[in-house]
Amino acid sequence: MFKFNKQLTALALLTLTSVAGTTLTLSEASARPRRNSRALKEVTLRDRDRRGSFGSNSGISDLSKVGFDNRADFVEINSSVAWRFYTGKNFKGRSTVVRPNTGRSLGRFANKISSFCAVSKCPKK
Repeated sequence: MFKFNKQLTALALLTLTSVAGTTLTLSEASARPRRNSRALKEVTLRDRDRRGSFGSNSGISDLSKVGFDNRADFVEINSSVAWRFYTGKNFKGRSTVVRPNTGRSLGRFANKISSFCAVSKCPKK
């Protein structure tokens, strides 16, 4: 009867009242995400051909550990916070900021990104 988003852990409680005044209560709990699911990530990096991609909901200090070091050509931000992208590992080197809820080419930073973090969570210099 109810279709829950597979990517969302939710507790839904619905109370229906019939014409006769009878109350029916239905509840569904914890629709767990599947492993390897294609949930929308806060940050998605794409390579030049848009065939390879890497998504994350948190900052990454070394993209070589996930096989995406110096490969990103395009970035898509699906969150309400800005993200900072660095040319070096461990949030070092030159950087650029991408605004919330945008997608854009990395321009002169294309194929040079090695780490990234949410601006509010980046290490202080």
